[in-house]
Amino acid sequence: FGRSGLWAVGAFYKDIDGVIEKRQVGVDAGTGKPIEMPVNAGNAKVKGLDFEVRTGLELLALPDVSLHANYTLQDSEVNDPNTGASRRMKDHPQHLGNLILRYGHKPLGFGASLGLNYIGKKVDETSPLTPTKTEKAFTTVDASLTQRIYGGASFFASANNLLNEKREKQDGLKTEREEVGRMFFAGLRFDL
Repeated sequence: FGRSGLWAVGAFYKDIDGVIEKRQVGVDAGTGKPIEMPVNAGNAKVKGLDFEVRTGLELLALPDVSLHANYTLQDSEVNDPNTGASRRMKDHPQHLGNLILRYGHKPLGFGASLGLNYIGKKVDETSPLTPTKTEKAFTTVDASLTQRIYGGASFFASANNLLNEKREKQDGLKTEREEVGRMFFAGLRFDL
């Protein structure tokens, strides 16, 4: 698509033997908090569609800027060995997406990006005796930059979750908010 663009559509299907899921196996008598451990949840199927677009913004007189976007629509099914029922895999979102604006100036060896990352709602239907647990959709804004110093040496820095978004889980009438926090990385890279 143009000099630097791409449009792509892909489909996938996976058969997974012996999916492992984290499950609540009891309650701590001292704290009252749930005890979780990995357990075999049976065999699963995952299928979906991927959509991707990459394009330069030369038409907007921005020759060093590009836009990258992708979206995944997916579904899963596991035959629960405890109940015999079919359900979605635990914490498997139906929707995932990214939107990234990139700037790259080769003569200066400089690059920067600003991205929006989306993870759709997650559902936990592992126990038919308790209400369905959900985790709300989660969106973060991330940024990065790279500066070539000399030859194969470069400086890089990145920041994840710049807006300090929090995860929110709903378990019946109980709501939990998890402080994810911001993460910052910086360093030197040497390409040999």
